[in-house]
Amino acid sequence: MKTIIFATAILGVASLGGCRSNDPKERAADAIESNASAQANEIKAAAAQRAGVLQNQSSQLASEADKAGGYQGQTLDVRSEALRKESNIIKAQAAAQADAIKTAGDARAKAIRSQ
Repeated sequence: MKTIIFATAILGVASLGGCRSNDPKERAADAIESNASAQANEIKAAAAQRAGVLQNQSSQLASEADKAGGYQGQTLDVRSEALRKESNIIKAQAAAQADAIKTAGDARAKAIRSQ
């Protein structure tokens, strides 16, 4: 994962090099922003994958609950709903983490630019 982030940051800096100033501070700030964005995207993608697995499990349990009926069906419905809620929490947590990483990267980049 760190290799992907580093490679993305290098590519981001290289691509920005043609359209940005040659100022080392600007390049460093751009690299920080690019790295933060790549890291945030990775967090969201990993969370989406985990949430997708939980949502599939939830759907399977809901289907089994419909077939089972009775108390067993109710139990399966509760488990299905819990998995659905857990998947939503995972996505919300990832979004918050991604936003925090982007905000921190923007703040570090702004600090570098203001020096």
